This record gives sequence, C-alpha cells and structure tokens, in this order.
Amino acid sequence: MVKYVIKRILLIIPIILIVAILIFTIMYFTPGDAARTILGNQATQEQVEALMESLGLNDSYFKQLLNFLDQLFLHFDFGTSYINGTSVMSTIISKLPNTLLLAAMALAVQICVGIPLGITAAFHQNKWQDILCTLVALLGASIPAFFVALVLILLLSNNLHLLPSYGIGSWQNWVMPFLAVGFSGLGPVARQTRSQMLEVIRSDYIVTARAKGLSQKTIKYKHALPNALIPVVTGMGNSFGNALGGTVVIETAFSIPGVGLYMYQAIGNRDLPVIRGGVIVISILFCLVMLCLDLAYAFIDPRIKAQYEKK
Repeated sequence: MVKYVIKRILLIIPIILIVAILIFTIMYFTPGDAARTILGNQATQEQVEALMESLGLNDSYFKQLLNFLDQLFLHFDFGTSYINGTSVMSTIISKLPNTLLLAAMALAVQICVGIPLGITAAFHQNKWQDILCTLVALLGASIPAFFVALVLILLLSNNLHLLPSYGIGSWQNWVMPFLAVGFSGLGPVARQTRSQMLEVIRSDYIVTARAKGLSQKTIKYKHALPNALIPVVTGMGNSFGNALGGTVVIETAFSIPGVGLYMYQAIGNRDLPVIRGGVIVISILFCLVMLCLDLAYAFIDPRIKAQYEKK
C-alpha cells in the first residue's frame, strides 16, 4: 500500500510538468502586452521596451520556458507578481485556505445532502419522494453557480438585508457562498447515487437480505450503500476538483480573497506569474484529490485494497 502511494505521488511530477508547459505555452501565445498593461496607455514605447527587457519577455519562447521550468522545479518558486511585486508562492499559500474551505463546503453538501437525496429517490422509485429529489438534483446540476450566487445576493442581501454580500469578516459572510457552491455540487452526486442504488437494490444479495427479514435501514446502509459508493465517490472527487477550479466565480461574486479571485484579477492585468502559479497549484491539488479517492476505494472495497497491497 505504501509503495503504491509513493508511485502515485511520483506520478504527479510528470503531470505537473505537462500542465506547466501547457499553461506557459497558452499564456505565451495569448494576444496581449503584459508590459503595456502594467505601465498603462500613457507609457512611452521606450518604457515598455525597457520593462519587457527587465522581465525577460523579449527572450525567445524556449528560453523563457526553460527559465520558467528551472524556477518551478529546481527552486520551487512561481516568480514575482508583475503588478504587486510580491512572491506568487507566498501569496497563493496565504489565500489557499479560503479556496479549500469553499471546495470543502461543496464536498460537505454532496455528502450530507446529495447522497441522502439519491438514496431516498432510489428506495421510493416513481413516488413523490423520487420526483422531488430528482427535481432538486436536476436544478442543482442545471443552474450555474454564478446565477445562484447572484440570486442569493439580490434576495438575502439587497432585498431582505439578512446577510452581508461580500468579504469574510464573520461566519455570516460564508452562508451565501456555502449555499451557492453547495447547491451547484449536489445535483450530479444525487443523480449518481440514485442510479447506483437502483442497480444495487435489484441484486440477488439485497433480495436475500429482505427475505431474511432485515430492516430497511440495515439493507440501505450496511448492504446497498457500500456497494454503490465507488462510482459515487469518483463523482464526488471530480466535483471537488471542479469546485477548486470553479471557485473563481464564487470568490469573485462574493469578494472572497482566495486563489480564484487572485487569478481573476491577474487575468485582467495579464499578470503571467500569478496565472501560471494558480493553475499549477490547482492541478497539484486535483492530483492529490485523485490520490485520496484511490485510497478511499481501498476502505470501501477490501478487494481493491488487496490489489493495492500487491503493487
């Protein structure tokens, strides 16, 4: 098991290398002038050329790429922000807890709301409980997070004045972001849980458990749910990864100082080190989430754990 974990961690290195090359290439060939954006339209061409020379933007593509990879993999440094002049690495680390908290909120809603919705819908198939749960899941999967955020701000903040619309000063500031990111994430998990539970409850061992007279609760949570969880956990991991990338929208809507808002502001200012650093950090987190999913499979299914121990 330990050997397998070490192999998976080492596998993250080539993945991050590919991501680093891709994001550098995309930003290099994206139209726009970083030096002009930094200095503004009033700057002379000589000032722009001098800044580009000092930032190394006049170098060839391959020279800039090698410098970037050397800085990233040998010195573990994302560089310095063009706009603020601060270390990108230290700034991202300071803002990362807020982004992780938002993603954890989405995961908590998926576990506490999405899975029970799917179980309820499956065990009351074609009844009103199934229709209601399916409707909630479809709404959660169909309505974008930014639209939910705007509706919540208009309703709870602007009209009813119940909650603050921005910032992270108190727990009240987190209520609307929690609702927005959570509602958008529960839909896919609820639908996946319902689908898997419907497949499992038709299995022979579930029929046998009912014939033995076991209670509905025991059948649900001891026999059916563990066997339906692996595809559901996979979906939850993907949703958690999407939540990490999608926090740009929620953080911007509620002015939460996280990695998403930091990247959004950097895109507008063409702050290349911040954009590249943010994408790489999110990629690393997503890889770690996938590793945690694989380990979770081992706890859910002993057969998978036995396979891991052989590797």
